[in-house]
This record gives sequence, C-alpha cells and structure tokens, in this order.
Amino acid sequence: SRTLYPPFPPPLPRPLLAAMSRPPKKGPVLKEIRDMMFAFGDSRDPDEESVELVYELVHEFLEGMTQKACGLQPHLARIRPDDVVFALMKDPRKQQRALELLAMNQTIQKARKKK
Repeated sequence: SRTLYPPFPPPLPRPLLAAMSRPPKKGPVLKEIRDMMFAFGDSRDPDEESVELVYELVHEFLEGMTQKACGLQPHLARIRPDDVVFALMKDPRKQQRALELLAMNQTIQKARKKK
C-alpha cells in the first residue's frame, strides 16, 4: 500500500531551526505585554507570573504558526504573508484580522512613499 503523506512533517528550513534553537529575548516584549494587559483592563503593574504566562502563550502560538507557514513552502527560506494567511484558514476570524492588518500595512507603505 502506498502512503500519500509522509509519516513525519517535512524538515524545517535551516534559518527557522537556528532561530528556534536560540532562547528568545523577552525584555522588550514583556514590557509590551504589560502595556497591552493594562490597555485591556488589567492593573497598571500586572503580576509577573501573568505576564510570563501571556508571553508563553503568544510565543507558542507564533511558533506554531511559523511552523505551519514553513510547512507550506518547505523549499523556501522565507515565509510570505500569503503563507501565514493560508495557515490561518481554519480560523476565519484570525484570518480576516491578518488580511486587515496586511491591507493597513500596504496603505501605510504607500503613504510613506508619497512623502
């Protein structure tokens, strides 16, 4: 019998593997997370464990999305925005938000070029 899919996911590109082997720099990100937590109704100085938990959740989500996007084009060393949007296909709400952010980014880039 012939298998249509390999039993294991395809190997990840070398740049992604190198980035995943380095410990992430938390410093500036933790400050941003604190600010976002305050903006969404938490106290001005949220508990460190809460900030760390949110960081871990965001980090795991981004790592998983990156792996999914890399799996779509394993021969490329880069992830394209289209790959991320496609990887979000099972979550229409997140996919729509990603499309909105990409459109907003294009609008900002066009405005900067006009200056």
